[in-house]
Amino acid sequence: MDEWGLTWIEDPTEVVAMIESTGAQVRSETTLARFPGARHWHFGWPGQKGTLELTWDPKARRMWFKVAAGRWGPWIEAVIQETQRRWPQ
Repeated sequence: MDEWGLTWIEDPTEVVAMIESTGAQVRSETTLARFPGARHWHFGWPGQKGTLELTWDPKARRMWFKVAAGRWGPWIEAVIQETQRRWPQ
């Protein structure tokens, strides 16, 4: 498993839109029992393997990407780098 932090924002729809603008698509949006009140997304790329996760936790004021073991795809690194490059620090 690999994780990358992002600078906190109050409204996660901005970062979701930015990720989608790279061509990645939301496969699911849910919550996580481990982080009550958090929102969690899975992103994929049409026709490609891999799942990029994004979690937004307002209680901890934390937001991060995660790729679980065995879930890497050829598009993920480029999406992470592009999002981090465009995201305010």
